[in-house]
Amino acid sequence: MGAASRNWLADRASTTAPCCISLFECSGRNVNSYRVVVHGGVLPRSSRRAGSPAFLLYFFFILLSILQLDARLCLFIGLVAALENFIFAHVVIDTLAPEHEAEIWRTSVFHFNRSLVLFVAGLVAGLLAGQIKRQVEVSLRTVQDRDRAVRIFGQYVSPQIAEKLLHQPVDLGGELRNVCVMFLDIRNFSSYAAGERPEAVMAYLNTLFDFMIDIVNEHQGIVNKFLGDGFMAVFGAPVEDAERCAHAVGASLEILERLDRLNAAGKIRPTRVGIGLHMGEAVTGNVGSTDRKEYTIIGDVVNLASRLEQATKEFQARLLISEEVRRSLHAAMPGVEDLGPVALKGQPNPARIFKVA
Repeated sequence: MGAASRNWLADRASTTAPCCISLFECSGRNVNSYRVVVHGGVLPRSSRRAGSPAFLLYFFFILLSILQLDARLCLFIGLVAALENFIFAHVVIDTLAPEHEAEIWRTSVFHFNRSLVLFVAGLVAGLLAGQIKRQVEVSLRTVQDRDRAVRIFGQYVSPQIAEKLLHQPVDLGGELRNVCVMFLDIRNFSSYAAGERPEAVMAYLNTLFDFMIDIVNEHQGIVNKFLGDGFMAVFGAPVEDAERCAHAVGASLEILERLDRLNAAGKIRPTRVGIGLHMGEAVTGNVGSTDRKEYTIIGDVVNLASRLEQATKEFQARLLISEEVRRSLHAAMPGVEDLGPVALKGQPNPARIFKVA
């Protein structure tokens, strides 16, 4: 390259752009090796700043590493970024002309400090990732413990009650609801239990309650209390159910049907049950002391439902419902027998009852 050509390139670089790069021959007249320098010692300001776009890319990848929640990965990326930045800067400095190497932003000390900043950023990102990971693990353990508590609690009370108790204040008190109460009793259980071993009696009860509870749950009811040889179930609490009576009747009929199939197949000893259903207002909520509470249903609706169950023995029935339950059923039920007003024990006035099965 001739002197005139070099002068022309230098003039063009100085007049067209302050950051133009000039080529200078490094090996005499042989055009096979050139050194890249900056014309007039001037580079773009964006390349001279510590926050240039290329330099900021390192921080972008360091921040992305936080999403992996791995402190060692963040530290590794910070270390790699620091080494890469320092090595790259060192290679570029070596290509500069001696008269330009003295500038502060081209010295090894300057780029070492920038690399140190990247390493520290990786270290901080690692600490932050570790802290976030610990918080996430604590949150996950809390959710797992809560789910485990609900599962265990749900073995003693209905899952619906467990969920409601977890989301409501634990203060004593209750709320007024319109519910349908079911009482179920296994007939002649006392005489059976007197002649059997306790473990056989327990296995017998578990066999019956296993499918009965499933049926109650499938019809949006809950088993609130076990009564030795029976249980009390509620429809319409703690979750509101507009079809509580229809669900209660449907669950009762399905229990009777399943029991008939088991009896016919000989899978259980001959078993009969009595079921009473009544609908009315009741107070539902926590009752007990500050140390021990129970979710319960309180009201005359409970007493009348219990009396209807007891009346099944007198009327040779398996399912009796009150007039309130009968009126709430939209569809007509074939085979329902009106027993008229009946005086029930503990009730001041006769109650009109219906025999369904």
